[in-house]
Amino acid sequence: MKHITELDFALGDLQLNNKTLSGLLNVLTDTFDNICSPIDHDGQITDGQRSLTIYELLRDKNSIDALLDSLKHFTSEQDKKLADTYNQFIINSERAE
Repeated sequence: MKHITELDFALGDLQLNNKTLSGLLNVLTDTFDNICSPIDHDGQITDGQRSLTIYELLRDKNSIDALLDSLKHFTSEQDKKLADTYNQFIINSERAE
Protein backbone atom coordinates (compact mmCIF):
# COMPACT_ATOMS: atom_id res chain seq x y z
CA MET A 1 0.00 0.00 0.00
CA LYS A 2 2.91 2.32 0.75
CA HIS A 3 4.20 2.00 -2.83
CA ILE A 4 0.78 2.82 -4.27
CA THR A 5 0.61 6.00 -2.19
CA GLU A 6 4.14 6.99 -3.23
CA LEU A 7 3.35 6.29 -6.88
CA ASP A 8 0.13 8.27 -6.64
CA PHE A 9 2.03 11.23 -5.15
CA ALA A 10 4.75 11.02 -7.83
CA LEU A 11 2.19 10.90 -10.64
CA GLY A 12 0.29 13.80 -9.08
CA ASP A 13 3.51 15.81 -9.05
CA LEU A 14 4.07 15.02 -12.73
CA GLN A 15 0.50 16.03 -13.51
CA LEU A 16 0.97 19.35 -11.70
CA ASN A 17 4.09 20.02 -13.77
CA ASN A 18 2.10 19.25 -16.93
CA LYS A 19 -0.44 21.89 -15.90
CA THR A 20 2.38 24.37 -15.32
CA LEU A 21 3.80 23.65 -18.78
CA SER A 22 0.34 24.03 -20.32
CA GLY A 23 -0.11 27.35 -18.55
CA LEU A 24 3.24 28.63 -19.78
CA LEU A 25 2.40 27.57 -23.34
CA ASN A 26 -0.97 29.34 -23.10
CA VAL A 27 0.71 32.56 -21.97
CA LEU A 28 3.23 32.29 -24.79
CA THR A 29 0.42 31.73 -27.30
CA ASP A 30 -1.48 34.75 -25.95
CA THR A 31 1.67 36.87 -26.19
CA PHE A 32 2.21 35.93 -29.82
CA ASP A 33 -1.47 36.49 -30.58
CA ASN A 34 -1.20 40.02 -29.16
CA ILE A 35 1.96 40.68 -31.16
CA CYS A 36 0.44 39.42 -34.40
CA SER A 37 -3.02 40.95 -33.96
CA PRO A 38 -2.24 44.10 -36.00
CA ILE A 39 -1.45 41.95 -39.06
CA ASP A 40 -3.91 39.14 -38.40
CA HIS A 41 -6.26 39.75 -41.28
CA ASP A 42 -6.51 39.36 -45.02
CA GLY A 43 -5.10 41.99 -47.33
CA GLN A 44 -2.13 44.26 -47.45
CA ILE A 45 -0.13 45.09 -44.36
CA THR A 46 0.31 48.82 -43.95
CA ASP A 47 3.45 50.48 -42.68
CA GLY A 48 1.58 51.38 -39.50
CA GLN A 49 0.59 47.75 -38.88
CA ARG A 50 4.14 46.61 -39.57
CA SER A 51 5.53 49.22 -37.16
CA LEU A 52 3.02 48.28 -34.47
CA THR A 53 3.89 44.59 -34.84
CA ILE A 54 7.62 45.29 -34.55
CA TYR A 55 6.98 47.53 -31.54
CA GLU A 56 4.90 44.81 -29.85
CA LEU A 57 7.57 42.19 -30.56
CA LEU A 58 10.38 44.34 -29.17
CA ARG A 59 8.27 45.32 -26.14
CA ASP A 60 7.44 41.70 -25.34
CA LYS A 61 10.87 40.23 -26.14
CA ASN A 62 11.90 39.94 -22.49
CA SER A 63 8.61 38.26 -21.60
CA ILE A 64 9.00 35.81 -24.46
CA ASP A 65 12.58 35.03 -23.44
CA ALA A 66 11.49 34.46 -19.83
CA LEU A 67 8.64 32.20 -20.92
CA LEU A 68 10.96 30.16 -23.13
CA ASP A 69 13.49 29.84 -20.31
CA SER A 70 10.72 28.69 -17.96
CA LEU A 71 9.48 26.15 -20.50
CA LYS A 72 13.01 24.82 -20.92
CA HIS A 73 13.46 24.55 -17.15
CA PHE A 74 10.11 22.85 -16.48
CA THR A 75 10.54 20.47 -19.43
CA SER A 76 13.95 19.45 -18.09
CA GLU A 77 12.52 19.03 -14.58
CA GLN A 78 9.61 16.99 -15.95
CA ASP A 79 11.99 14.71 -17.83
CA LYS A 80 14.09 14.17 -14.69
CA LYS A 81 11.04 13.50 -12.48
CA LEU A 82 9.60 11.07 -15.01
CA ALA A 83 12.90 9.17 -15.21
CA ASP A 84 13.18 9.13 -11.40
CA THR A 85 9.62 7.87 -11.03
CA TYR A 86 10.19 5.18 -13.65
CA ASN A 87 13.39 4.06 -11.94
CA GLN A 88 11.81 4.07 -8.51
CA PHE A 89 8.67 2.14 -9.34
CA ILE A 90 9.47 0.05 -12.43
CA ILE A 91 13.18 -0.74 -12.33
CA ASN A 92 13.30 -1.19 -8.56
CA SER A 93 10.20 -3.40 -8.53
CA GLU A 94 11.71 -5.62 -11.24
CA ARG A 95 14.87 -5.98 -9.15
CA ALA A 96 12.83 -6.86 -6.07
CA GLU A 97 11.15 -9.73 -7.90
